[in-house]
Amino acid sequence: MTAKKDVTRDKPAKRHRLRWTLLILLGILVLALFWFGFTAHPEVTALRNIVHYKVVEALGGPRVRTAEAVGSIAGTVRDEEGNPIPGCTVLVASPLGHRYTAETDAQGRYQIAEVPPGRYVPVAGKRGYVDGPGKTCIAGLCVKHAVNVRPGAQAGEFDLALSPLPPLSIEVNDSLVVSPTVEIEVDAPLPGKAQRTSFAFERAGLWVNDCHLYEPVEGEGPPAQSAGEGFPTLLLVLPGPVKYWEFIPVPFAAEGFSMLACYPLRGIEIDEDAADLLTALEYVRQGRVPSRADTERLGLIGASFTSL
Repeated sequence: MTAKKDVTRDKPAKRHRLRWTLLILLGILVLALFWFGFTAHPEVTALRNIVHYKVVEALGGPRVRTAEAVGSIAGTVRDEEGNPIPGCTVLVASPLGHRYTAETDAQGRYQIAEVPPGRYVPVAGKRGYVDGPGKTCIAGLCVKHAVNVRPGAQAGEFDLALSPLPPLSIEVNDSLVVSPTVEIEVDAPLPGKAQRTSFAFERAGLWVNDCHLYEPVEGEGPPAQSAGEGFPTLLLVLPGPVKYWEFIPVPFAAEGFSMLACYPLRGIEIDEDAADLLTALEYVRQGRVPSRADTERLGLIGASFTSL
């Protein structure tokens, strides 16, 4: 006779396993939310800011305490060695996007006045230094340093430290591929013709394949070109694939400019996008991209978000 299995003994074990499974899943969720809230990864940071904005908007929108007496924020900006940095811009922004700024004096001191009460994250910046707020980072997780402004009072000393901006990495190698030069024409908003040379290269793990050089059609350049001078060069950073924006570089080229136009492919990695553009310029300078450009006469044009 076959003995029946006692299923009542299995129930506590199953409940015990289920309880541990739920606890593990809850722990993973908590760790994931903690990482999402504090990681310094740029794309996650951008997504986190959007989520925060949407949550605040759903709760009735941002609020600024404009009915109360304003306060101020003061402190000193120094470099990594503790030396004061004069001429540095320090700013805070309200939840509505209103900016309050000050500039550091010869001793690196600043004072931001007329700041509505609230919690702020001061940001400092100067050419040659990495912009950013004060923050503490451990294993890629960062907490930004904030300051509370009280009505009619100055917040305690809020000092900031800036590190030198590392040089952009220009990487010229044998990956360059240059397409044949073609003649193109646009009708609006300004009609014009130009010669376009497209090229691509690999840099920092990315195939940069949306760079194009526009120059006047042979024999149609201004008199200076016929005398053997190169065309003044303009770097053009566009907010979309270049071939959809050719109505900008072509008329410039027809007027006697060498237009190096690139579309930034790295999203919000602005420094790497800039390094891609400078690498493209270096290929032109070295003559590896056919060109009549005078790269010593150089300008930069940005549009929309590419102005950054």
